[in-house]
Amino acid sequence: VSATLLTSSRALSLFAGWTGEVPPAALQSPYAASTQTAVAAVRRACEAVATVNPEAWKKDDASPVTVADFAAQAIVVSALRDAFPEDAVVAEETAAGLSECGAAEAVARVAGMSVADLTLEVPTRGRRKWVLDPVDGTRGFLRGDQYCTALALVDDGQLALSVIGAPNLRLRSSSKGCLALAVKGCGAFVLEKHEEWAWRRLRASHQDASGDLTLVQGVEGSHSNHAWADAAMRRVVGGELRRTKLDSQVKAIVLADGSADAFIRLPRPGYRENIWDVAPAALLVHEANGHFTDRRGNPIDWALPGPLLGVDVDGLLATNGLLHEPLLAALTATEPPEYSSSSSSSS
Repeated sequence: VSATLLTSSRALSLFAGWTGEVPPAALQSPYAASTQTAVAAVRRACEAVATVNPEAWKKDDASPVTVADFAAQAIVVSALRDAFPEDAVVAEETAAGLSECGAAEAVARVAGMSVADLTLEVPTRGRRKWVLDPVDGTRGFLRGDQYCTALALVDDGQLALSVIGAPNLRLRSSSKGCLALAVKGCGAFVLEKHEEWAWRRLRASHQDASGDLTLVQGVEGSHSNHAWADAAMRRVVGGELRRTKLDSQVKAIVLADGSADAFIRLPRPGYRENIWDVAPAALLVHEANGHFTDRRGNPIDWALPGPLLGVDVDGLLATNGLLHEPLLAALTATEPPEYSSSSSSSS
């Protein structure tokens, strides 16, 4: 497998001119050093991914994977290993997967490291655990659409910080590319370029159910029961219901920015969520004054070993906070029979 590198100005200019500073509020946190390391690592990963021509092959579960996935993971894990060698890391891609696809040399070239460095071991269990999705939304990446590098730190079972780099997302800037950051107790922020790069605090919308509402959903219809989510939203909304479809955890950035009011994920019965698909988004929404729970309103247990969330997490609800209780009730009232029978048998 080879990786075709792009030389476009887009690939070369991502985050160009940004000095790498983090919001002053984050420097007052006990996680200041972790934040600086995480932000720098995600930046490097995003810049490397932006140089790769999208080409993919399929993993055992039929999901696509690219050189970019492995390269972004190698960059972030290497930075975490160097800065915090005792910390655990749980990430989506595996050394076995890299070996099976025969892409090690291409990945090393994109990541700027040796092939041997790609597979250096890191702890997978510990009080401090980093969770990483190197390219969340690989299908979006392949289409030239939305994707992100998503990283979170779980400290003693609690979410401590998250960084989501979104090279193709445009919020209030005239140019694409932003970086979202949340630090426990310090708030949520997004880095955008206007005349210069600057951090802006993120705050969820203040829209209640009486007005128009925007539901942000995934692009892939097979990933969630969109009909059920629509039924729940229609039961609550007092005005017009708008829908925005985006790949990956960039949905959390849009929700945290107030550009959407709710996100509902309702996977098929029996599906278990991976922690790297949820944790970065959850803290970002929470620190933007939103709410993020399972579909029944229960908090998510981040302390479980391994990559999977608990079997009881069979759906997710993220909102601006004002809509949370009404949507929890609406999801229960509109629950399809196949979901209610599945949840009763697993409880």
